[in-house]
Amino acid sequence: MTNSPAATDLPLDQLTAALRAGAAGHLPGEAAVALLVEHDVWPRRADFRAYIDYTDDADVTDTPLAKVRWSDAVDARLPGASGETLMLRIAASLAVGTPVALAEVSALGWHSTGLVLRALAHTSGHQADIAVTAPKTFDPDAPGGWTTETLHSF
Repeated sequence: MTNSPAATDLPLDQLTAALRAGAAGHLPGEAAVALLVEHDVWPRRADFRAYIDYTDDADVTDTPLAKVRWSDAVDARLPGASGETLMLRIAASLAVGTPVALAEVSALGWHSTGLVLRALAHTSGHQADIAVTAPKTFDPDAPGGWTTETLHSF
């Protein structure tokens, strides 16, 4: 058995490749990893990386693999902005079912909301079938409440 570097010591590109490989084949896990990688906060942080198991042992795998210990990472209550910690909790919810209240997404900005919607589409296996176009304004007088002007696509 070879000595593998800790996840905290890996360059970001190697870690994200190993995380993607570790989640491959499990749509919720793939979506959770993609959400965090695209959000571009947690994989950069050493305190979060402490909750990632990594191996590049040739006796175990042909490809370096990494897996997040999702529940442990959430339970650690790592410091961060409210939107950052919410993204971690949503990713954990996708990956392992950690509870999160969907009403909390109201705290996210448009970019983070788009990432979450993309992750949900991937989780359900419809990533190629769903395109989200969201109006920027709510109009209580419009049919359904949404205006059709000034649409934003994700």
